[in-house]
Amino acid sequence: MPLAYFRRLHQPDCLPPIDHELDREHAARPRRLRINLARRLVLRDLGEILSGRFGRRCMRIGPEVRRVLWVYGWTTIGDSVMDLAARDCFPPRIEVSLCISPRLAGLYSHDPRFARVFTDRDRCGDDYDLILVQDFNTATFKWLRRRYPRLPYAGIIGDLRGERLDRPGFTQGRIRALFNHPGRKHAPRLAPPPRPPALPPSDGPRTEVAVALGANDPRRRVNDWGRLLPLLAERWPTRLPPPRFHLLGIGNAREDADQLDPAWRATHCVDHVDALDLETTSALIHRCAAFVGPDGGLMHVAVGHGKPGCAVFFPPIRPEWRLVTPAALAVVEIHASQGPATTEAIADSFISNLMRKLL
Repeated sequence: MPLAYFRRLHQPDCLPPIDHELDREHAARPRRLRINLARRLVLRDLGEILSGRFGRRCMRIGPEVRRVLWVYGWTTIGDSVMDLAARDCFPPRIEVSLCISPRLAGLYSHDPRFARVFTDRDRCGDDYDLILVQDFNTATFKWLRRRYPRLPYAGIIGDLRGERLDRPGFTQGRIRALFNHPGRKHAPRLAPPPRPPALPPSDGPRTEVAVALGANDPRRRVNDWGRLLPLLAERWPTRLPPPRFHLLGIGNAREDADQLDPAWRATHCVDHVDALDLETTSALIHRCAAFVGPDGGLMHVAVGHGKPGCAVFFPPIRPEWRLVTPAALAVVEIHASQGPATTEAIADSFISNLMRKLL
């Protein structure tokens, strides 16, 4: 019901294709959950209709719109990189300002495509022609009625939910359709880091490699770092300076770092686990020559900075739902329980990609 409801509320030519996997993901939810979700959507939109705001929801954006405020409510790193890659799809005449979580603002505060970046919805100013809302929810609708009662608004992903949504493709297609503008499809691009961190000194030149350890979602976690990183060092191309691995992550990343032999880690690694904020982590990834890690926020940061290396994906997530091509990273998809063969596949893919990109 919610997917069909979403489609009925949007003109077909304003709605990019939705992968059938998203329909199957929704159909697999318990019936009671689907009924409750449908009830919430109907009641929420009924409130918009009764308030008179529903008529201000735009299906097409006309040439009179020049200044847009993009209200981005998601707080995860990877989603923001995937979604905000669509900033290149706005027509050049559009001035875009961004309102985003303070945690993520540092990634985009220096981006030339955003005229201004705000972290407080109530301090965004009033000089806009349109409010662009990333997703629909009751709190956002209440804020719109209070803060911008007369302005038109449009949604990006609207009511769509699900991990099987092609977020980069859908968001870019949605903006191009709303503005009737062909746009350009780019790989996700982050702002230049304001202050790249100084890398630790060594006794000679090193190839710096960012390593994303741990994972919030246990399904997306590489389990054999204690074997993988020494294997990468063992197979390292002789034409490149030897590697130095920068261990990144929080939480259960510490368990992954502790898989490494302490003496080997002291010689070959720099441990940043639980030590860096997001902006500094982004800057460090930007300074590194390559990246290796699972599908997740830091992988998206590496993609945004155009880093080579290897990204590891696990079912049911497909790389095409998360990566905007062309991405410099190679991809390894894990379809069975992890083991020695998986570690070999990641190492082979990483080294092959590194040789193509850096030599």
